[in-house]
Amino acid sequence: VPATVGALAATGGQFGWGVAAWAIYGVLYHLSGYGMNSLADWVSGEDKRDPNKEHHPLNSGVLTKRKAEFTVYSLLIATAALGIVLISAGSNRLAAITVLIIAVLSGSLYNIADVEMEYKINFICAAHSSVFLIPYISLGGDSIIHATLGVVMVWMWVFFQIGVSGEIKDLATDDSNILRDRFGCNVSGEYSEITPEAYTFSVGMRLAMIAVFGWTAWYITGLGAALVVMILGVVSTNEA
Repeated sequence: VPATVGALAATGGQFGWGVAAWAIYGVLYHLSGYGMNSLADWVSGEDKRDPNKEHHPLNSGVLTKRKAEFTVYSLLIATAALGIVLISAGSNRLAAITVLIIAVLSGSLYNIADVEMEYKINFICAAHSSVFLIPYISLGGDSIIHATLGVVMVWMWVFFQIGVSGEIKDLATDDSNILRDRFGCNVSGEYSEITPEAYTFSVGMRLAMIAVFGWTAWYITGLGAALVVMILGVVSTNEA
């Protein structure tokens, strides 16, 4: 989705072969990035210690390490190759390739960083944000405001997904955890204890996301789009 949105933002909403190609890049990035993360977590022993991941293919033995490595590295090569080809055929090549290099380094640092490293989440936020920014730059997007809003939106989205939703599921692990280490959340028996501070942080992030997403929709498209985004945001926050 971020790759497709970035491409469409650059073309003014016009769907073409360039947008389609960048959408494929986004799919490959998702598969290779999350595949690499799963493999790295398994090799480090993080996934082996997690009782909630006993059904994962590597833990259960359905998938061998060799096949996993072949699949992940093949996808990584395919993703990088497609990205380079598309960048070479597009505009602002130097800027786009620079962002791509930063993305590769950020994603790799997230996967190999010590599990105890606080706020390593920002590495993956940077990598994911690039998936919006690279297509936008490559297809000729030249608005600093649009680019900044897109990066901020993806950054906030990923930070909430991993730093709040993901951390709730991992409260019982020994790894660094924002909700536990910073806001005192913990696990008691079968229940997760969510402190008022963590609740305030979580809701505050959701409200900030609604505001940024709504403002971006209004700024780029108009009031109608902003209202739709904000209504959906409020509903999803209530459901969460």
